Amino acid sequence: MNADDVIESYVTDVALQLPRKQRNDVAFELRALINEELQGRADESGRSVDAAMAVEFLQAFGRPEDVAEFFPGSDQYRRPFLRPAARQCDLSPDRRDPRHP
Repeated sequence: MNADDVIESYVTDVALQLPRKQRNDVAFELRALINEELQGRADESGRSVDAAMAVEFLQAFGRPEDVAEFFPGSDQYRRPFLRPAARQCDLSPDRRDPRHP
């Protein structure tokens, strides 16, 4: 398995967590992001992107199920209480925008 195979498998796993109508767009964007980040790491380390580098990067990037949560359309995205960033927001009544009661 080469780096492209590893990336494609990961992107497919993420996309399958999303509604069918979004899968192609999300897969395209995610694939581009991963390739760009991997190339940057390869350039910094002075080596070419290989399967081992891709696996290491994707393990740090997160599980496909967790990554899918950050894309609109996923069940978790619609339920912000499941997202770590949303849990950190203070939405108490005195902190809400007065224009949107």
